[in-house]
Amino acid sequence: MLLPAWLVDASPAEQATEEAERWLIWWRSLRPPEQRAAADAAGSSLADWLYWLHPNQRQWFWWHARVVTEVVARIKIATV
Repeated sequence: MLLPAWLVDASPAEQATEEAERWLIWWRSLRPPEQRAAADAAGSSLADWLYWLHPNQRQWFWWHARVVTEVVARIKIATV
């Protein structure tokens, strides 16, 4: 599967296991509003996005799509 360059470029770099574990320990020490802000600031790696798009990990399925204009597409999904 080819991914758009803008998506790859916008994704943060993957963390080493030790780095991710340190971040998680720090994150768990925060209060819930701070956890949300920290998670938003950190962003999602490309691997995270791809993981959640796998059919076994998601609660939605592609139903239909069509191009409306050059910059607009209409996508329909079905939820479980």
